[in-house]
Amino acid sequence: MMKENETAERLEFDRLINRAAQHQADLRLTNSQFATRYAAYVGSHKSWEHRLLPRKWDELKPATWLPKLRKFVALLDGASQDLDIFSTLPIVRHAEYLYETLQSRTNDRRCAMLIGTQGTGKSMALRHVQRSNKFAPVFVSANETWKDSRMRIATALATAVNASVSTSASGTFQTVVENLKASPITLLIDEAHEGGVLLMKLVKTIINETQSRIMLAVYPTAWNRLINGANDAYAEAQQLLRRTWRPVKPDWLAGINEPDLEAWAKAVELPALKARAADLLPRVRKHGNFSLLADALERSRLIADEAETELTPDLFCAQIHELCGGKP
Repeated sequence: MMKENETAERLEFDRLINRAAQHQADLRLTNSQFATRYAAYVGSHKSWEHRLLPRKWDELKPATWLPKLRKFVALLDGASQDLDIFSTLPIVRHAEYLYETLQSRTNDRRCAMLIGTQGTGKSMALRHVQRSNKFAPVFVSANETWKDSRMRIATALATAVNASVSTSASGTFQTVVENLKASPITLLIDEAHEGGVLLMKLVKTIINETQSRIMLAVYPTAWNRLINGANDAYAEAQQLLRRTWRPVKPDWLAGINEPDLEAWAKAVELPALKARAADLLPRVRKHGNFSLLADALERSRLIADEAETELTPDLFCAQIHELCGGKP
């Protein structure tokens, strides 16, 4: 006779599959298209079409599938995504520390630098700070069009802080300053290196003339240029250093480290990778850091799902090697 808890799990499973299938029908996607788009929740095409949709309960592991399907349906029904599963990553914790430190500053040390190479989690950390503080901080991401363009930078900042945009760069930037004088906020500027030395100078002006606080996520190369630049433009921008909270943490200059790897593995419920860190980290740093880890995890899950086996460190590491073009 079926146990009571198993009966409840089957009923929940059926309800979750019905909701997912309805979403597929609403989008008019084939089983293959649906599985590709939502692989993190429904697995491979084979799993979705041949096991989940037919409700082949005896071939499934409830402990594996129910949490995935619950997250998926919660997302479909408007619940917030589980975006903070990486809140324990060292770079995210450090971003939280920088934010809280800035809030306590009453002098002009109201700039903080989050420095790391690509894929080390800078954007994720700033987004976490924004979410965990009820979106009071304003997030804005620089791009290549900002490069030493006063108009592009001023317009983007004006849009971010709800200031008016005028026909001139100086007029637009002044409206940003006036807006921030009246209503100081914390600005989180991602990819700040894209703004070049001009952005650093404008950040210095905002700190000088308002009580706002600013966190900048930048590449190490941009930080080194700011410190070592010798021309007049850099000399002026270097005044920002005196307004920056220091020491600036150098942990992610070359990529992620063993504590980052371990915290990430724990967050995604992957068996500990500490014993493999010496082999993995050089490859991971060279090929994208957290983005490579995420790609390898997705591939590993699909392969394990197809083979109906557990996701093991060996399988995960094999995918890292394959994605990097090497051999285990």
